[in-house]
Amino acid sequence: STQSTGILVNGQPVHYAQVWVLDLTGKEMLPKLISEKQPPVILPALFCGQFQGPVKSLDTFFDPSGWGHGFVSLNGINLGRYWPDVGPQVTLYAPGVYFNQNKLNTICLLEIERIPSKLTVSFVKKSNLGGSTIDQSLNF
Repeated sequence: STQSTGILVNGQPVHYAQVWVLDLTGKEMLPKLISEKQPPVILPALFCGQFQGPVKSLDTFFDPSGWGHGFVSLNGINLGRYWPDVGPQVTLYAPGVYFNQNKLNTICLLEIERIPSKLTVSFVKKSNLGGSTIDQSLNF
């Protein structure tokens, strides 16, 4: 029996790999991110914010329009990968049960491509499954 240890790429061991654990609940990161002075941001970057939860939690959709691409979590639950310029969809489903009713909610985005001019996110009532906004043809 063959037992592999460590990280392999094309069957070859990778040396000097580093692994980081990211707190996507925002509990540890949020106090560090909220300050009057914002340092220059180097990508990839983790953006976390808090908002008051709805009185009644209904299913909704996270809309990352304006952001590049990355991953989003709501209250420590991974909603998925967003890449609005490429798709296959723009919005991500956010079930109502993921929201804290009448309490603070934390959203974290791990952005790897670009920082929007407005650091805002939206939850919308309807999904946008429009797919890619890039017109691209592939030649084989």
